[in-house]
Amino acid sequence: MSDDELAAENIVGFRWWRLSAIADHCGPGVFPPRDLATPSAALIAGGVPARPVPLGL
Repeated sequence: MSDDELAAENIVGFRWWRLSAIADHCGPGVFPPRDLATPSAALIAGGVPARPVPLGL
């Protein structure tokens, strides 16, 4: 997406997050899904799953 397209979606920047920072995050925003750390940890530990993993809110 271009800078203008990102701005139209109210996206002002990107940031890479470490798993520990996701798990420990207690800021005003939330991750979708809210428990992003659990499925992310499983993906890191076990690799790409054979099938899509359903995620809740």
